[in-house]
Amino acid sequence: MSDWPKRASRIAMGPIICSVLVALGIYVRFAPPIPPPVDDPFAGRYRYFGLAVAPQHSNLIWMVGTYGQVRMTRDGGEHWVTGWTGVDRHLQDAVALDENTVIAVGNDNAIVRSEDGGKSWQLVSGVPLSEVENKLIRIRRAPDGALWVVGVMGAVLVSHDQGRSFVQVMPREDLAWNDVAFSERGTWLVGEFGRILFSPDGRQWQTVRSPVHESLMGVNFSGSRGVIVGLNGTALITEDSGETWTPLLADLAMPAFYAVAMDPSGNAVLGGALGRLFTLDHRPRPALKALDSRLTPADVVLEVEVSNHQLIALTETHILKIALPNQKLALSETGPGTDLFASSQPLPTVHTIKAK
Repeated sequence: MSDWPKRASRIAMGPIICSVLVALGIYVRFAPPIPPPVDDPFAGRYRYFGLAVAPQHSNLIWMVGTYGQVRMTRDGGEHWVTGWTGVDRHLQDAVALDENTVIAVGNDNAIVRSEDGGKSWQLVSGVPLSEVENKLIRIRRAPDGALWVVGVMGAVLVSHDQGRSFVQVMPREDLAWNDVAFSERGTWLVGEFGRILFSPDGRQWQTVRSPVHESLMGVNFSGSRGVIVGLNGTALITEDSGETWTPLLADLAMPAFYAVAMDPSGNAVLGGALGRLFTLDHRPRPALKALDSRLTPADVVLEVEVSNHQLIALTETHILKIALPNQKLALSETGPGTDLFASSQPLPTVHTIKAK
């Protein structure tokens, strides 16, 4: 005998049972997710890719990320205020000119600007676009006050009016510039395939013969000292404002580095994959030391800042602050660290490159 009458009976009873459960308040309701609490910026679905720290005020921090989201804290991360920049594109980086003026950049060459500490934002108009792809990766402030922005398809934008307008300053090419920094000699760009450019005046550019082919992700200077970092554990150092660059080679496998910051004394902190943070101390010879950062291997350090004796590290899901006494990236606050050059082997100095 066919089972069809039994199956038909069960099918017919389905809506009746659901109606009874709904009436009794037992049936599961599909409600929109509850917004994350403002004191935990990483509790929700949003991720953050860039941060800005107010000059001389390391407790005033802005984070920007997915879908134009922005979070701000005035007490070093104890409490956060959520906001929205008004754009639905991912924001990759930000810079603070003072305690009120903040500029953020991101996908589709979106640039937004706030003059009230992040309460309201205005989309900057007239930003130059590529016909192929548009994504702005980093924004930095030069010593003369100019704002430099770099990104994909050879984007190199400059603003001389505190971020109200931007111009493209060099020809486009199929290459991503990942960071820009400023030495005593001029402006530096680093990007894919080990590319390095230098300009003494921001107009005429020289190609610097690079000792590596890995994509370079970050660059920073403090006085005559500078550091470039990149994929596959790449780290290049200079002691003469970029006249020569020397690879810093380690005895063990290193993660990719994505960001580098420097303190006033010329020491550096490097951040990268696997939640790894390292300090680079130049005395008595360049040496990397692992920093106990309280991050996990699942974290990827996207940006690091040194401000007012504070190291601030950002991942997509975590923000970390470490006190740095005496304006040095000393490890006394977090343990002795691991000297990667503890062996008797001398520091390799091969492939020293002189800038053209």
